[in-house]
Amino acid sequence: MTVADVVSSSVTNGEVRAKLGNATDGFGFFSDAPVYGADGFYSRPNDPSDNGDSAQAFYVREGDQSIVIGYRDNRYAEKVGELEPGDRAIVTDGDARVIIKRKLNAVFIISKNDTTGKTLIFEMSGSGVIQMFNDKSWITMTGDSIQLSAGNGSSSSMITLNANGIHFLGNSFNCGTMGGHFGYMIPPAPPAPGVAPTAPAFSVIVGPAGQAGVGSTKWTMTV
Repeated sequence: MTVADVVSSSVTNGEVRAKLGNATDGFGFFSDAPVYGADGFYSRPNDPSDNGDSAQAFYVREGDQSIVIGYRDNRYAEKVGELEPGDRAIVTDGDARVIIKRKLNAVFIISKNDTTGKTLIFEMSGSGVIQMFNDKSWITMTGDSIQLSAGNGSSSSMITLNANGIHFLGNSFNCGTMGGHFGYMIPPAPPAPGVAPTAPAFSVIVGPAGQAGVGSTKWTMTV
């Protein structure tokens, strides 16, 4: 069994194959070595860096053929962080990576917003919490509520959905639809959609206050 640099890799009929040799000068001595690895998991190693650093392959000779049975590439180890027993990670030379933390029973999917330069995080935890973060916007989901937040400090807004209703928090509320209704004559009972109030009996008064107000043909309300 021998260790060699992975000079390059390719895919032939869905099978990953590696060119083995010396990445410093690009010299290869095996050009088409098939890769044997974990069933159901496929990957191609990153190409060598300009300074000659590369992934390394552990391979065996089988007659006239070389077979790669394992890789290692320490160039991106810092993207993994401190792994504890049972933790797992999938990384590459980009920002996207997947981290599994055994103690938290959690999965983290991490990348970067190329427009803002901010980190993107998706977290699914065994504590029953799912969170997504994108700069100043985030979503938190538990077993009985969903919270959507955006903004920063005094200019932030929040929507919370739970068994007690839908709650809005922010500097203003704007609804840009052409019509709608508040409440139901008969509440929804899935799969039935519910019966909404109808105009003109339940119209919302629009226009100047008092007698000059008229019933809207598009907005209704009941309590």
